[in-house]
Amino acid sequence: MSLSTEYAWSPERLAMALWGFLTDGMITHPGYPSSIQIPHAMSAVQSFRSSFSEMDYATKVTAWHKLVGAYFCHGYGGSSLRDILLGQPISANSSDDVVPHYLLFGYLLVNYSPGDYVYKALQKPHHPLRLCVQFGEAVDDNTTITGAFEKGARLHPNSHAAPYVSALAAVLGGGIVRYIERKGRGLDVKTEWARPTGRIQLGVMYIFVYAAMRRLLKVSVRHARLSCALFEAACTLLKEFFPDFNNPLLEIWKKAAALNRGITQNNGPSPKGQRLGP
Repeated sequence: MSLSTEYAWSPERLAMALWGFLTDGMITHPGYPSSIQIPHAMSAVQSFRSSFSEMDYATKVTAWHKLVGAYFCHGYGGSSLRDILLGQPISANSSDDVVPHYLLFGYLLVNYSPGDYVYKALQKPHHPLRLCVQFGEAVDDNTTITGAFEKGARLHPNSHAAPYVSALAAVLGGGIVRYIERKGRGLDVKTEWARPTGRIQLGVMYIFVYAAMRRLLKVSVRHARLSCALFEAACTLLKEFFPDFNNPLLEIWKKAAALNRGITQNNGPSPKGQRLGP
């Protein structure tokens, strides 16, 4: 007996199902969907673990340090700082699922999978599991920034600065926690904004792009969020396969910074007689 037309497989149905998963089930979901949070938790634990030598991580780092360090340093440091500045409960802690389910699940998968398979797969370039986690992590990074912008605007509708401060806190929060944690280990580290890797600059560019889409072009929240997140995810996967590729927004930042340095150097120091004050 053949399947009815209603349930028959077709490329159109598959495409619609995939698009529905990427949109309502992931990028534009209003809460903390597992489709984003499980890859994010795995990426957070993997990043924290890879900041140690294998020997130190196995013998000197306690289970609580592994869990709490992954949570704040690579998981939810940015959103935590955002909520603190906005005078709100930390949203990830308020969720019924983030800590007891998603973070714990990622922690167990990355640290205790048979033969350490999951961690090795996440460290191996082009591995399918690594690609899936990178996609989810890129979406999480970007929706955290755009969500913080909207949260600041919603909580402080009369403040022009609130959306930008909220989004910038989400960009900087993880780096602040990582700096404190690394210093606590006795490592000689610099703040990420003093020795930038590109993540902060890219985060700031996304704030400006998203703000332009929402405030100047009047793009809806849904379409602006989808555009930014899918663009970031595509750039992340392209970077995986083509290491020399850089996000075009980061290239724009670099060119603008180089232009600014050139103007500053050409102008030279101000003549002594033109200084204001001593």
